[in-house]
Amino acid sequence: MSSAMANNVGAQIKEGSDLYYATLYLNKEIRSQTCLIEVLRREVCNIPESCSEPDIARAKLAWWIEEFKRTKDRLSRHPLTKALTLNELSRAHLMDVLIALTADIFEDVTTKTFFDRASVTKHLRHLNADLVSLMAQLFGIYSSDDIDLILSLTCAIERSNAILGLRDHRNSPTLYFCELDMRASGLTPQSIRSSRSSSELEPFLEGQITVVKSDLISTLSQLSRNLRKRGKFFTTQAEINLQVLDLAFKKNCRVLESRMELLPIRKLWLAWKLKNWG
Repeated sequence: MSSAMANNVGAQIKEGSDLYYATLYLNKEIRSQTCLIEVLRREVCNIPESCSEPDIARAKLAWWIEEFKRTKDRLSRHPLTKALTLNELSRAHLMDVLIALTADIFEDVTTKTFFDRASVTKHLRHLNADLVSLMAQLFGIYSSDDIDLILSLTCAIERSNAILGLRDHRNSPTLYFCELDMRASGLTPQSIRSSRSSSELEPFLEGQITVVKSDLISTLSQLSRNLRKRGKFFTTQAEINLQVLDLAFKKNCRVLESRMELLPIRKLWLAWKLKNWG
């Protein structure tokens, strides 16, 4: 990637954001590639919850699938895909992974429900497996067992994002909550979408926070210190989300009314700690 394009991509990463600190201590070239891949991932993954109509979401996702196919042939139109200067093999592999991810997101525009938590995790593993493997290798993580742990951590991060970002996530046709948990709290996907305040969902959200925190802590505890350091892009996000989940719990799960955030200095400390100590 050229320095001009790298700066362009970097400019899209808001200083003080979780992504800013998750990539802060990567070396310059790896950071540029990581930011670009992650921005592309978020671009397609956020489409279902950002569109008012399913057909609009499908049209946008179809455009991205075509764009990734064009990028394989060096016919990019979007500034992000134009920023790629990978060799032929690497670019083709990344585009194949992004095409598969976008096609799976396309399927999520059709409403899905999950019977239990294991079904939610299975779905998230399917969505993220190839891209997590690609990114893990970018950070020098090649062991299949280590990559599997990073994938498990990524799924827990995605589930925590669904809670913390519920104000947006509930607009998605597919919610990352299971039927058993919703039913136990007297909820349905529609009642979550139509709730006027977080207080209507508080018992449910408290239970979700407790479960996801436990999964994050359990998975992090299985990572060696070396793996936590090499995979700091993932572990920094996990550590930040753990503390934000705590904050949300203490504030009565008011995730519909405001976005919970750590102070930038706290995020900086977590990123620095993982870089140096794992």
